[in-house]
Amino acid sequence: MTKLSIEDIPEEGIQIQLVEEEPRLKELLLHLPHIEFSLDKAARASLMINKSDKTVLIRGRIEAELILQCSRCLKDFRFPLDSYCEVTLFSFEGETLPQEAELARDDLRSSYYYGGEIDLSGIIREQILLDTPYKSLCHPSCKGLCPTCGKDLNRGSCSCKEEIFDGRFAALKELKIGREGKGN
Repeated sequence: MTKLSIEDIPEEGIQIQLVEEEPRLKELLLHLPHIEFSLDKAARASLMINKSDKTVLIRGRIEAELILQCSRCLKDFRFPLDSYCEVTLFSFEGETLPQEAELARDDLRSSYYYGGEIDLSGIIREQILLDTPYKSLCHPSCKGLCPTCGKDLNRGSCSCKEEIFDGRFAALKELKIGREGKGN
């Protein structure tokens, strides 16, 4: 874990080049639920860090290569991540974190540091998570898998009969209406 003491940040700021090795980042990501990717190689960060009193501003670029699984065809593919980050950190000296609240857009660019140190590895990890696509596609025109036979439709069509399905009325298909006692 790469940490930086607030006292080590000079008045003019500091430029830091970091390389977070793949095993270390994988270890950090394993503790998070629902991680749907892995890293192919080390992540690189070039960060400019400035402070004003106890507030710290971190700006820079983070590069990594992720291995994602396509949401349509389920194949693994490489996703180059080249992300600009800007994070404002505030000193937290209380005993408990502030109450949970709905986050505003600017809240995603701010956080806290504790005990006079900044966890740079944590910032890199958060930025990678924020910039990972929610729905990953190997390419925008990916055709996915046949829902009947499972064939990869990117490699050609299958012989399954295409059935048009309207899910809105599926429950009505099973509905049985009796006509007894209705006078008909």
